[in-house]
Amino acid sequence: MEVTNNHFKTLINQIDNFYSNNTNPPEDLFINFILELNVSNLLIPVEYDGGNITFPHIVTDEGENLLPLFTDDSEMLKYTSDFRPLENDISYYIGLVNDLGFNGIIINCESNRFCIDSDLLNHLEVADEISHDKGFDEFKLKEIAESTSNYPLLNFIRNKNNYNNFDELVDIVKRSVLLAVVMVDDDANRQEIIQRDDAGGFVLLTSRVGSERYALLFTGRDAIKEILDKPDSCYYQIVNLFEVIRFILMSDMDGIIINKDLEEYYIPRNILLNIFDSDIINDDFSRASDYAFML
Repeated sequence: MEVTNNHFKTLINQIDNFYSNNTNPPEDLFINFILELNVSNLLIPVEYDGGNITFPHIVTDEGENLLPLFTDDSEMLKYTSDFRPLENDISYYIGLVNDLGFNGIIINCESNRFCIDSDLLNHLEVADEISHDKGFDEFKLKEIAESTSNYPLLNFIRNKNNYNNFDELVDIVKRSVLLAVVMVDDDANRQEIIQRDDAGGFVLLTSRVGSERYALLFTGRDAIKEILDKPDSCYYQIVNLFEVIRFILMSDMDGIIINKDLEEYYIPRNILLNIFDSDIINDDFSRASDYAFML
């Protein structure tokens, strides 16, 4: 998947515009910047030599060593074309800065550069990792997926007075069991239950709305069947909320649509950024993203 980080890059440009006009950016802009940084896949130039890997670095006039990172290929090419791009999240770069004893990172050094020192990096709340060796097995997950109804969520999103009532929505979503449709690379030998590793990976069903891209989630199998042309050829799975939101954010998507073409409730990216933390981890569904079921 192409690395874009358009949302993160927009914030960098907005902050730079304030400084260019000798004005301090508002605090909420910095808060959003940190939230986006935590879910960005940034590029670093690397060179491989006989099994060794080399990272170039930038030395400032003050003698500080900074790790150069880039939001996308075009920004990296402004700096160098002699190195290969390597994609990682911020937790990898925090470890790298600490291991190399650098003073911090510099993002998009040839345009609207943005420096973050090592002290701030080490205070970032990096997303947790979910262990996939516990939680419900595939048979229990399938049983739950087949019986889920989500009536409280359905009643909420069907009420037009709840449009953009995200505070209450988030609480209901956390207590719901949502479903997602996934595409499978090779479904020639269709099975009732398929494992992600055996299938060569799953691809989450998304939809374009103008220039924006949204992940599609559903309250039940009936809602899925309502909008698909050939539901019998599709797989679905229980949403592991933590991992799905992380995937949406790190894929630079614009949000979620629940029950597209039916109740069609939008949850925008800024809301996902604010609810993405360890509070939405459900250990029972820690293996949910590993399995998909025939619709």
